[in-house]
Amino acid sequence: GEKIISNPDVSQLYNATKITGRTKKGTGLGIFNAIVGETNAVLENESGLRREVQTNPLTNYNAVVIDQNLKNNSFISFMNTNVLRSGKDYDANASGLYFELKDKKQMYSVAGDVNVTQKISADKNDAGFAYNLSGGKISGKWLYEAGTGTESVYYDPNDMGFLFNANEQYYFTTLEYQEFAPKNDKMQRWNYTFWSSYNTLYQPKHFTSLSFGFENFYLWKSRNAVGGNIYVTPVASR
Repeated sequence: GEKIISNPDVSQLYNATKITGRTKKGTGLGIFNAIVGETNAVLENESGLRREVQTNPLTNYNAVVIDQNLKNNSFISFMNTNVLRSGKDYDANASGLYFELKDKKQMYSVAGDVNVTQKISADKNDAGFAYNLSGGKISGKWLYEAGTGTESVYYDPNDMGFLFNANEQYYFTTLEYQEFAPKNDKMQRWNYTFWSSYNTLYQPKHFTSLSFGFENFYLWKSRNAVGGNIYVTPVASR
């Protein structure tokens, strides 16, 4: 029986600070902090009585990234995001380790990441994890890659990140042929890519889909371009 009289869609920003840099040894550091003020909606009932309802508490957002350059254009990085809310609202924390290792000729690479998240309040502590690992050939006319990844049921980085959905496990492969010196003088480059994907739920273990796809792209020296893609899912969960 209540109606909304007012509800701010913009929060007061008290602070936004960012510090970034990289040392001579290739270590990068990034720090971001922001504090957002409390907001309250005003509701009115049928008798004309009004009350305030908190729609966003006083909140502190913090992000830290440490990145290290390695040989052969390789790297390893650590990132942490943290959201602290005043009052009884839950706090959130997410940490991740990311890496890519390449050989001396920049021909092959192995890449991956491991992430953990927590949502903490007085009555719950939901923890989740995710990982991804892939490897393949990254230069030349023929490229290929294979990998796998998992996101657990309670993995949720969305307080300072973005994820469509969790609770999934996947396996994928790609095969690509690219040409940067075509015999046709008017053409600059073209490529064909084939991929496959096998997906299941993480818990309970349950098959969800098997997909195949094809993509192509053509670029002329005139800067005109055309491309397309198609994919099929011949087997899917019901």
